[in-house]
Amino acid sequence: MTARPTSPDARVMVLACLVIGAAGGALAVLLAELIDRSYRTAVQVTRSLGLAVIESIDEILTAPMRRKRMVRDYCILPLCGAGMLLVVSASGVAAYLSVQSPLMYEQWKHAPLQTLKSWLTGGAPPSVVEGVVPEDLSEAPDYPLLEIPLSANTDPDEAGTGD
Repeated sequence: MTARPTSPDARVMVLACLVIGAAGGALAVLLAELIDRSYRTAVQVTRSLGLAVIESIDEILTAPMRRKRMVRDYCILPLCGAGMLLVVSASGVAAYLSVQSPLMYEQWKHAPLQTLKSWLTGGAPPSVVEGVVPEDLSEAPDYPLLEIPLSANTDPDEAGTGD
């Protein structure tokens, strides 16, 4: 009897979710571009309206506006992107572990709470990497450990008989 489930295959599920997510994102960008009816260049105005454009004025940027745009483009947006990547990666790891290794998933799920508790009390953070459940994890009433119910008959040869 194996400890890991045979179905669903976690790698296939994660890959399918990534493909569906990327396709959904690409579709959202495409729809946003198709719905946007604003003019971006003088050539677009000439083609659309059939009128000659005498002059166009670009956006006038002041020094504070340039500085604000630079901070946004080089600091805030990359940090937001990194944060989103971290959240997506963590949820992918959680989904993979919940299917492939439920016990490790339970340990991983409780690690932030246990680390916070140990930091607040001044102790060393528990180690999840070693695969050992921290002793005080069983004391946390809000987060019970995973319990896999077994049938009364634990013999694998007689498990499917129903008697």
